[in-house]
Amino acid sequence: MPKRIGRPTVRRDEDEKVPLSTRIRGKLYNQLIDAAIAHGDRSLGSEVEMRLEQSFNPILPDEHRNLMMTLGALYLSGGPAAVLSALLTTIGNPSPEEQVRLYERLGGVLERHNPYKPVSHKSGFIAAAAEPAAMTENITGQAPERLRKIGSNDEEER
Repeated sequence: MPKRIGRPTVRRDEDEKVPLSTRIRGKLYNQLIDAAIAHGDRSLGSEVEMRLEQSFNPILPDEHRNLMMTLGALYLSGGPAAVLSALLTTIGNPSPEEQVRLYERLGGVLERHNPYKPVSHKSGFIAAAAEPAAMTENITGQAPERLRKIGSNDEEER
C-alpha cells in the first residue's frame, strides 16, 4: 500500500465541531447560499452540514432506490408498456402461474381506471369516494392495509 500524503487521519469526538475546508465551483456555492437563505437565513456552514448528513441517511433503502431507478429508466426508454412488461415478467421473478394472475389483476385495475369507458353514475371522483381502496390498489390487487380498513369502515357505516 503506498504511503498516504498529507496529515494523518484522526477520529474526532461525535459532538465536536471540526473545521472543514474545500473548494467548490461558483455555481454550487451560489446554490448553497440561496438554499441557506430559503431555509430561514441558515448559515452556509449549517446548510452544508445538513446536506452532508442527509446524504448519509437516504430516504429509501438501496433495493427500493434501485427499483425506482430501473422503473424510471424503463419508462423513459419504452414508456408505460415497458414498465408493465417488466412488472409482469421480470421484477420479482414471477412464475408463469403468477404472471397469469398478475396479468388478470392488472387487466382489472386498468379496466376500472379506463378514461375511455362510458360514463356511469358511479365513475370518476364519485367512484373514488365510494371505493377509496380501489383507487390505490397495486398490481397484486391488494390495497394497503390502512386503506383496506378505511374502505371496510365506510361500507359498514352505509
